[in-house]
Amino acid sequence: MTRLKNKWINCKKNNLNKTIQIFEKKPNTDFRQFQKLDIRIGQILQVEKIPNYNSFFKLNIDIGFKKIIVVCNLNGIKNLKQIIGKKVCVLANIKPKKVKGQESQGLILLVKNNLGKIIFLEPDSQNIKIGLKVY
Repeated sequence: MTRLKNKWINCKKNNLNKTIQIFEKKPNTDFRQFQKLDIRIGQILQVEKIPNYNSFFKLNIDIGFKKIIVVCNLNGIKNLKQIIGKKVCVLANIKPKKVKGQESQGLILLVKNNLGKIIFLEPDSQNIKIGLKVY
């Protein structure tokens, strides 16, 4: 599976500076490939800054049947205490990988908003239980 790549392009139109996003077309995948992804609802238990890397953090996340560590870029999040207890979508069956010298055991689904700030994809309802599979 390839990573989604998108490009941000600065352009000028009518003397206004604008940034637009251009999406690269990716090959289609079938439903069986999607079913191989184990996306779970997780809850952030602890956040720790990784020394010498400005926006990278190590997050302890409960995904229901186990606790994992995920390393991710949380650029723009000022108050780390505000994300403790937050429910997030986690890709739980990815092979562990070293990121910034730390082992990361999953991936949190993140997006950039229209201001370029990285934000979490949050479950719609706070009543969703930790560990539930996302379909």
